[in-house]
Amino acid sequence: HGKDVLFDKLSSYNNPKNNSITFLSKFSDSSYNKIINQKDIFLILPSNISKIFKSNAHAYCFSDNPKHTFFQIAELYLNTSKQKSHISQSASVSSSVEIGSNVFIDKNAIVEGDCIIGDNVYIGKNTIITGKCVIGHNTYLGSNVLLGGSSLSVKYTDSVPSQNIQMGGIKIGENCRIGMNSSVSRGTIDNTVIMNDVLMGEYVHIGHNAQISNNCVFTIRSTICGSVNVRENCWFGPHSLVLSQVEVGKNIKLASNSVLYSNVSREGTYLGNPAKFFNI
Repeated sequence: HGKDVLFDKLSSYNNPKNNSITFLSKFSDSSYNKIINQKDIFLILPSNISKIFKSNAHAYCFSDNPKHTFFQIAELYLNTSKQKSHISQSASVSSSVEIGSNVFIDKNAIVEGDCIIGDNVYIGKNTIITGKCVIGHNTYLGSNVLLGGSSLSVKYTDSVPSQNIQMGGIKIGENCRIGMNSSVSRGTIDNTVIMNDVLMGEYVHIGHNAQISNNCVFTIRSTICGSVNVRENCWFGPHSLVLSQVEVGKNIKLASNSVLYSNVSREGTYLGNPAKFFNI
């Protein structure tokens, strides 16, 4: 709709630029006034205003999810560079590691043991991958990530605590993201498993023998303790915590700073310490 615009850059609506594409997830007079003086701009607008919005000042289209459409366009048309195979001279990769195509291993990374690295995997600076570990295609590991370390698994002998031997590994699916300074512990006997399309922010921890299903999101400093089972499409807010052996059902959101002590299956949002179902 509107006039023809040639765009060659991205911009936010808070800092709009001519010859750019931007989006408004929610339309208001104040948000639109920030971009009204930029004539050569392409707007992605929410579809709920399609019947009332008309303008010849800009190029524009409507979308049910403007933010999602914006980033799809960014990936298709503006991010044209493709990752190429590269192993930094300062990285250490043992001969037992199987590496797919177009894998990038950055400075000072260490990959050792019986590891299988899929295609198009990025391994950031100072990241350590050790032991039995499978990483699926198109997965991103940020800087200072630790995969395969042993987390605390306690046994008692005559009331004296000691660490259990951990013999399992890690399996990470495709299209995952593990943010910088995050860690995933290897399993005690069986593997710790992270399925496909799981996104982890920074400083996230996944404990030993956790089972994480598809399409889950773990935001900054969220913690999943050992032997937790998380079903599909769950979201964990900043500084949230799930204690050991808890079962988390599908389509559950755990709010910031909330703690789950027991199993939950009812879909929805849980809030507080202990976390309780929050009826929105």
